[in-house]
Amino acid sequence: PMAGARQGARWIGINTGAASLEDGRYVGFPVHRAARISAARQGKILFSSSTRELVEHDLPPDQLVRPRPSEGSRTCRDLERIYQLVIK
Repeated sequence: PMAGARQGARWIGINTGAASLEDGRYVGFPVHRAARISAARQGKILFSSSTRELVEHDLPPDQLVRPRPSEGSRTCRDLERIYQLVIK
């Protein structure tokens, strides 16, 4: 479990980009970016603009992409818009 996470709390931050495998761990800006996105809002599935462009048109009819207001992590809102996956 992650430090400070409440039992049952779930959130996911997704970013798309090239990462490197070093000592059995993925590293690089895309990995850091995904971590920052996941820190922006608990209890949601959030992703970057680059990921939105790849998945938005292939989602099932009961799922949609909604832009998030600029709240949460200052680092994230300064870099690019964050999107949320909404399941109806």
